[in-house]
Amino acid sequence: MMAAEKVDLVAVTETWFSEKNNWDITIPGYSLYRKDRDGRKGEGVALYVKNNIKTNQIKVSEVNIESVWVTLTFGNHTVARVGVIYRPPGQVEELDNLLLEEIAKMAMKGEVIIMGDFNLPDVNWKTKTAGCTRSTNIPNSLLGLSLTQVVEEPTRKEAILDLILTNGGLVSDVVVGENLGSSDHQSVWFNIRTGMEPNHTKTKVLDFKKTDFSKMRFCVKESLSDWRSLKGVQEKWDYLKEALLKAIINKLQSLTLDSNIVEWIRQWLSDRQQRVVVNGVYSAQGLVTSGVPQGSVLGLILFNIFISDIAEGINGKVCLFADDTKICNRVDVPGGISQMTNDLGKLKKWSELWKLSFNVDKCKIMHLGRKNPRAEYRIFDTVLTSTSEERDLGVIISEDLRVSSQCNRAAGNASRMLGCVGRGISSRKREVLMPLYRALVRPHLEYCVQYWRPYLQKDIDILERVQRRATKMVYGLKEKSYQERLNDLNMYSLEKRRDRGDMIETFKYVKGIHKVEEGSIFKRKQSSKTRGHSLRLERQRFKSNIRKHYFTERVVDTWNSLPVEVVEAKTVIEFKQAWDRHKAILNKR
Repeated sequence: MMAAEKVDLVAVTETWFSEKNNWDITIPGYSLYRKDRDGRKGEGVALYVKNNIKTNQIKVSEVNIESVWVTLTFGNHTVARVGVIYRPPGQVEELDNLLLEEIAKMAMKGEVIIMGDFNLPDVNWKTKTAGCTRSTNIPNSLLGLSLTQVVEEPTRKEAILDLILTNGGLVSDVVVGENLGSSDHQSVWFNIRTGMEPNHTKTKVLDFKKTDFSKMRFCVKESLSDWRSLKGVQEKWDYLKEALLKAIINKLQSLTLDSNIVEWIRQWLSDRQQRVVVNGVYSAQGLVTSGVPQGSVLGLILFNIFISDIAEGINGKVCLFADDTKICNRVDVPGGISQMTNDLGKLKKWSELWKLSFNVDKCKIMHLGRKNPRAEYRIFDTVLTSTSEERDLGVIISEDLRVSSQCNRAAGNASRMLGCVGRGISSRKREVLMPLYRALVRPHLEYCVQYWRPYLQKDIDILERVQRRATKMVYGLKEKSYQERLNDLNMYSLEKRRDRGDMIETFKYVKGIHKVEEGSIFKRKQSSKTRGHSLRLERQRFKSNIRKHYFTERVVDTWNSLPVEVVEAKTVIEFKQAWDRHKAILNKR
């Protein structure tokens, strides 16, 4: 099989090899690297490498880990460190930590390719989630090392047990094949990009010398289409620019602006020229062929003016941000579906009137609520694709309104960045690592977190785990508990930071720093009680458990319990200082 398929490397787990049967495990033309577990059934790993590939075995000190490591060298170029690993089912946490430390040492040295049976059937490698915390720890740790798991299909029954991990884009064309021999695991095949063989791209050249022009003329003549009405690309572009310019001018005129202003804008958008100045030297003038100048203040104003009436006549709630438009409608009531359909029709008419089309391929529909009839909706005669998750302004919104996907994504991005910091910075001093953590890693965990704050313990843990790893990286703190590390570094846990952030945002709403309509976010509590402060908020009624954890509901009790000197702070900075003093007093009790 190996000769027929021209295989260069073969990784085997659960070899059952021993010194007694060396005669039947050697393969001509291949070097064998192995680690046996004599007296322990079903363990051991092996790696066969073709003799024409230069390899060196890497010795590892941990004897209780089933692994073998080699370096692959082509010419004078070391491509990667290759490892084969077997992790037995139910392996104790201590050995899991030793295994992760071994992988980290190899990954820190450069590009790696790791193959093996990790026996993690409950892990979803797309979302990096698992059925238990211990299983989740492994994919999160691998993610922190910037290791990518590239096997996407099950290798044993419905589970992905056999993994390929890499950190350098070396692996390509991964295919899960048939079972080999009596094994109940499927084989996994892939290619390694060595960088030794250049890619020869073939350019397709049309030979017009062999063209039958007589036949082409006949086909054009007999065609039902009027070919004379078709315009060239430049003509079409000129027509489009002219149509858009006309639409913008018409929109400005409809606002009854002064005719001189409209004419000035028309000339500003027409036949513009530009030049480049470098060290006082001017280039020749060049014609600007694009539309509204990008990055200009007036360009943004014109765009906002252009779309200002898009919501007119629409019954549903319309949310606009830049070029993104959302319509929200309640459809579980009589006439709700037809109202949504009518709103989409009005968007279509607006688009046709002002010559600004929607990208139908990017238009999606998300059905919220258990009683949603999940009707089919169309725009421009195209059925809108239904989606269960959508990223909106950097936050993943799920149709069940849970935040697990967003937590996994945030933790994944933060772990990758932490891995980059760990590999790129050799110093482990707190003065070096902590500013980098605060500037590069923590923002991934806290971006817009007041909206998607987790309330399930598994989601809270997956975020906190990133900061736990970051504080462990500091010299002299690895053996201390998490709380001791936080105290030494003068830091809060992420959960406490979210508490603090909630109160800061509430303060901004109550004090009017956020310019929103009064009563649209919070309602003041009307009470004759003299105890407490005068800025107490009223809790709204709700039925769902998800609503209970929403920002406007979860902050009410904490805000109402704050002392007067905290809520009556005049500025945000004063409020932060008063909050910190208040929490310090509570912690001492």
